[in-house]
Amino acid sequence: MTSTHVDTSVLTELRRAIEKSGIESSAQAQLLVAIEAMQKAHNTPRFVDHYKEFIALAANYMTIIGPFLPALSDLLRGSHS
Repeated sequence: MTSTHVDTSVLTELRRAIEKSGIESSAQAQLLVAIEAMQKAHNTPRFVDHYKEFIALAANYMTIIGPFLPALSDLLRGSHS
C-alpha cells in the first residue's frame, strides 16, 4: 500500500465523518473545502498551511475530528519537501 493511498483514505474517511456529523451546513462546507485543499497540497510545503487552516476551522468539532488527528499529523511528516 502506498502512502498516497493511505493519505487519501484518511482524508476520505474524515470527509465522510464530517458529512455524516450533522454539523451546520455552512461550517460543514468550509471543513470540506479545507480537506480538499489538504488533499491537493499533500506532500508539498503548503500542506502545513492547509492543515493549520483546517484545525482552526475544526476547533468547535473536536469530538468528530479528534479521532483523525493522529493520522493527519502523520501527513505533516511528508509535507516538508
